Amino acid sequence: VLLFVISRAACPKKEPAVMVSALPLEKGDVTEVLSLNGPVSGTESADVVSNLHAEVLEIMVREGDRVEKGQTLARIDSSDAAREVEIAQNSYELAVSEYNENIRDTQHNYEKAVQDYQTAQLNYNRNQVLFAAGDISQAEMEQVNNALKDAARQVESFTVQGGRAVPDKSYELKVKSAQFELDQKKKDLENTEVKSPIAGTVVRVNSKVGQFADKPEDEKPMFIVENLDILEMVIAVSEYSIGKVQVGQKAEITADILNGTPARGEIVSISPTGEEKGG
Repeated sequence: VLLFVISRAACPKKEPAVMVSALPLEKGDVTEVLSLNGPVSGTESADVVSNLHAEVLEIMVREGDRVEKGQTLARIDSSDAAREVEIAQNSYELAVSEYNENIRDTQHNYEKAVQDYQTAQLNYNRNQVLFAAGDISQAEMEQVNNALKDAARQVESFTVQGGRAVPDKSYELKVKSAQFELDQKKKDLENTEVKSPIAGTVVRVNSKVGQFADKPEDEKPMFIVENLDILEMVIAVSEYSIGKVQVGQKAEITADILNGTPARGEIVSISPTGEEKGG
């Protein structure tokens, strides 16, 4: 019995073999997943600001409101802007009046200068005959000749275009300057209605009734409008992974707000340059 026990201990019972399935060796695709985080934003965004130091009278939208391009978001006190337009309009009209008056005066003076030259020319021709006959002296002839030269210089001092004398450029520049100032003041008056430059959704309202339009809260834009119809994500990719990314690749986007249902995206652009972060 002792020998039997020893022999059983020296030769333990073999465990049954594990059954496995085998397949022929073949090539396949290796899929690598690159997991990155980033914020979601609209594809088009506009900061709506105002440079007018005037009181905000009415805010016409709230955060989340859908707006169209050119829609009024707020109204600003326009009394000062309207007064500035009136002053600029008067200055412009005065500049135009002075310009037109200068045109008339210049043409009148030019015509008089031409007439004086013609008279001097006739006088010169007549005295030249008298001088040739010995009826007048050399000094008298020189005096007549100098008068003709003075008259010619007077005519040449005018700028003539199309047969008419053109006034000094300073008057024209003065009119253009007044016109530019008037256009600016009219634009300021139009800007008392703050309008959205794009169609989209109002995502931030940083102004309040009673505040000055150019001094919103924390120096932020009065409004931020984004196009949320198509969203985008701008994601930082490390230099070790950027080579695995290319335009056209599909992306699976997950977020808590999606309740477990992923959204599909596509890489539309890759920056041609990188940024150094953390050395």
